[in-house]
Amino acid sequence: MRGKFDAAGAAVAKIPMVGSGLKKQVDGAVTKIQEAFIDCAVTVCKDPGTLKAYQSAIGTMAFTGTGEGINPIEMCRQGGDAFADYMITTAAGKLIELMTPVINEILKTHTLTKVWDGANKIYGTMASKVPALKPIELELADYCTEQILGSLEMMIRSKERLVKKDPEAEGSGATDTIKMVYKGGLVAKENPRLILVAKGDPKAIIFENASGLAGDTSEPVKMTLKNTQGHALTLKHKPRTWKYWSYIELEIAKGNPESTVSLSRKGKFLVADGRVLDVAMWRLTVGAMVNLVSDTRGEAQTFSAGGGRDFDINEDGTISPSMGRNIKEFVLGFQFQPTVVTVGTMVTTTTTA
Repeated sequence: MRGKFDAAGAAVAKIPMVGSGLKKQVDGAVTKIQEAFIDCAVTVCKDPGTLKAYQSAIGTMAFTGTGEGINPIEMCRQGGDAFADYMITTAAGKLIELMTPVINEILKTHTLTKVWDGANKIYGTMASKVPALKPIELELADYCTEQILGSLEMMIRSKERLVKKDPEAEGSGATDTIKMVYKGGLVAKENPRLILVAKGDPKAIIFENASGLAGDTSEPVKMTLKNTQGHALTLKHKPRTWKYWSYIELEIAKGNPESTVSLSRKGKFLVADGRVLDVAMWRLTVGAMVNLVSDTRGEAQTFSAGGGRDFDINEDGTISPSMGRNIKEFVLGFQFQPTVVTVGTMVTTTTTA
């Protein structure tokens, strides 16, 4: 959604005489939406119904070790965010079902509804002046549900990592039982996922062959890493479905020709086997997951521009989402980075979360 307004602002700014004034209207609308959305999200998270929704969803999860269940003892042995990952993949539908009524009720009286209606009218005015701008198709309640659940997911994953790594850490909130289980910390056994990091972060990924994606190419480019020896972008699991999206999470692992992901470029999109690289929920923020996604409704929805699927190739071999608030503010990076190899120098760290 942010990308649509940014595109509108950039387009109307070029209109002679009145462009700068029109852009200020768009920028003002974006600021008001962001402020109202944050307040709405806080209101939702404080609502007792949110806690009840999570408790109910967790209560329906199968921890049997058979069928679709998983042995909770094994999850305790795993580092990283194994519990959070299992909850998100098995209880997401239930959470949406339970959270939607809570959010609908709050939106009846919250200022976000009025602010959004006003911003949408401003966008409509801009679109009437720039025919290339497409209408924003967004159901506010659905958007709020997806974005708030996305924020909570990131917080839950981060908290689980903290507790497993150092249950005695300030702010961990670990109970005495959890402290006993994870005393001494637990190193993650998983591979780091692909996420967004800030430009200049040591966890930023430099790709060996990124220059091959600088222009449109149907020739796939293997996504091997330059700053981590022998590693490459790989698929974490088989395709999963959520609502009308089919997605595959990406991770960084020791690569071989068979497992290494290859991407080609189509306009602003980076493509692999019909799926496009996508910032989850189009949340352009540090820590956001980056996956491969396709839309079951068709190619037009899969190749949806102006948001978290537009990417730029940088001269240093990094890759940035195009719609950051500042140009190239974020780049693709590691979720955590045990070993880093910079050009001419090897630096080993013990960072595991």
